[in-house]
Amino acid sequence: MCVGAANITFFLLAARNGNPAYLDFSGLYTAGGLVIEGHSASMFNPQTQLEFQHRVLGRPGLLPFMHLPYESVLFVPLAFLPMTLALWIWRVVSVCMLICSTRFLADIFNVVRLHVFLLAVGFFPVVVTLYQGQDSILILLLFSSSLMFLCREKDRPSGFLIAAAMVKPQLILPLAAILIWQRGHRFLQGFLGGTAAVLLISLAIAGLRGLREMAALWQTAASGSGRLASSEASAMPNIRGIVWTLGLGANTLLLTAILSALLFLAIAWRLRQQRSPEVLFPPLIAATLLLSVHLYAHDLVLLIIPMLALFVTNQKVTSICAAMCLCMLFFLLLGHFGLFGFVTCSVLLVTLKYCNATSQASHVVLLPGG
Repeated sequence: MCVGAANITFFLLAARNGNPAYLDFSGLYTAGGLVIEGHSASMFNPQTQLEFQHRVLGRPGLLPFMHLPYESVLFVPLAFLPMTLALWIWRVVSVCMLICSTRFLADIFNVVRLHVFLLAVGFFPVVVTLYQGQDSILILLLFSSSLMFLCREKDRPSGFLIAAAMVKPQLILPLAAILIWQRGHRFLQGFLGGTAAVLLISLAIAGLRGLREMAALWQTAASGSGRLASSEASAMPNIRGIVWTLGLGANTLLLTAILSALLFLAIAWRLRQQRSPEVLFPPLIAATLLLSVHLYAHDLVLLIIPMLALFVTNQKVTSICAAMCLCMLFFLLLGHFGLFGFVTCSVLLVTLKYCNATSQASHVVLLPGG
């Protein structure tokens, strides 16, 4: 409760004093605005985005929109509104999505819904997401919905929802690969159907030219060069950020690729005999976050799922989770979001250790077909 109150206080103070044009929502707002103005084919051109943000938002620098084009459809209605009003509407929508997510997760893990919501409010990445106007809670909702369908043995809808979260492919592909291996052809069919829908809508909006420019933006962001906003490896709470934090910046990309491949193989081997969704999902989410080439503090909203799985095991693990939440606030005071990566590593290790206990402790109430 105290951590939640501190988070809410931080949000209110930051939202009161922050300039909306300098928040992450400006990139999402830009995507919707460019579609309205008929520039969807060039929405990934840095100069086009820069001109829009300078002209409409009064922002001197560029905060690029780099997600798949289909997401821009969500922000077209908001782009008709003034930036500040659109931001607050999106924050309200995000809170509603958070409530839905926590309800799904509470039913899956047989926990009191209010307790899950309080856990979310006390989790600092949620506050970062709401303040920045990011879309990470949307991904949380899609993941929670997918897990709910998996618990009902409805693999095709589950796979479709995972693909629908492809706005950030780096958060999807490692998770989807292992789920396809573990769950089989029905999950694969749903995932391929969702992926086809996502790509066709994106192609219709931006065209081949737009997708090529998007790929160029991704390549720049992956380099960690800092030439564009949101590309500094030092602020990423994943393997890439940990490698950088440990002073291995000169070999970041190569070392990150090697460590990521080893981690992926280790997780796949560790979970090779598991099919239970509530056992598979928690460590896979933590691993996917670490493997992601492009990750920021707000993306750690997804850690709510593995942390909830840990909370239902025993008092010792609950204390570990609480310590992890407090560590995030400490790292915030140090001004180094890259240190959040060590929290993600801890969640992964503890989740793997207690995954069997989690399976036994969490009696899923969503029966097949129900």
